[in-house]
Amino acid sequence: MSLTGAARQGSPGPGAHDPLFRVEEAPAFTRRHLARLAAGTAGAVQVDRFFGPAECEQALASIRSLPLQQYDTARVPLSAYRFGPQLNEFRTAEGGLDTEAYWHAVEKAERACADAGLAGDPVTPVLERLAAEWGIPLVRATIDGRPVFGGAVRAIENGTLVHCDELVREFPDGLFDQDVTAQLAFNLYASAPERGGETVVWRRRWHPDDESHRQDSGFKPSVVEGCQLIRFRPAVGTALLFHPGNMHTVEPSHGPRVTFSLFLGLTVPGELIYWS
Repeated sequence: MSLTGAARQGSPGPGAHDPLFRVEEAPAFTRRHLARLAAGTAGAVQVDRFFGPAECEQALASIRSLPLQQYDTARVPLSAYRFGPQLNEFRTAEGGLDTEAYWHAVEKAERACADAGLAGDPVTPVLERLAAEWGIPLVRATIDGRPVFGGAVRAIENGTLVHCDELVREFPDGLFDQDVTAQLAFNLYASAPERGGETVVWRRRWHPDDESHRQDSGFKPSVVEGCQLIRFRPAVGTALLFHPGNMHTVEPSHGPRVTFSLFLGLTVPGELIYWS
C-alpha cells in the first residue's frame, strides 16, 4: 500500500468525527493549505510526486557523507538517527536554550555540509521547491540576529513515542527574533520502507492533564485513546505537511525510512521562516 490514495481516516465513534480532519491530496502545496492547516481546518496535505525518483536519489547521494547521530536515548528511548541539530534537544530544564551547546552543534553541522559539498543545508532543494510554489521566500529563523540550522535528515526505523511539537510551549519565554503565530511540519520521504513507517496524526492537542500520561520526551499511547486519527503510509518522493501541535507518532518500519524534515513558521508580518 502506497501513500497515494492510502491515507486512512479514523474516528472514535459515531458523532465524534470531524469531517475537516482529513488528508487532502494535491498536485502542489498552496498558500490556502498553509492557512487551513494553521487554522486547524485541515488534517494534513500530501503531494505525491513532490520529488521524482531521480531527485530522491540525488538527495540521498548528497547526504551519504554526512554523519548521522543517534538521538539522546535519555530523551528518545527508541533508536533513531538524524543529521542536523534540533532546537528542542538543547532545551534547558527552565525552558530556555543551551546556547553554547546549540551553536557549537550548528557550527559542526555547517562544517560537515561544507565538507560534503552541499550548497546550504540538506533541505535547500526542498526550500527552493516550496518557495517556487508559494512565491514567498523562506528564510531561516534567527536568534539575536543569527540564523539557526535549517533542516534535518532523519532515519527512523523503530518508530517514535506519541508526541507533539510546539515551539511556544517548548520555549515559553520566546526564542526567535520573529514572532511565530503558527507552526507546521514538513516531511519529504526520500526513502520508504517496504512495510510500516506510517505517520499517525490524531485530532488531539496538548492539555495540562496529559502530563499524567508522560513518558520520557513523549506520552503513553493512552493519551490519544479514542481520538480521531489519520494515517500516512510513506512513499518515495511524497511530501507531507501537517500541524505538529496535534499528537503524532511514527510507527516502526521494516526497511530504511529517510526523511528531509523541517518546521515552518508563519510570522505576524506574514513571513515564512523555517528551522529544525
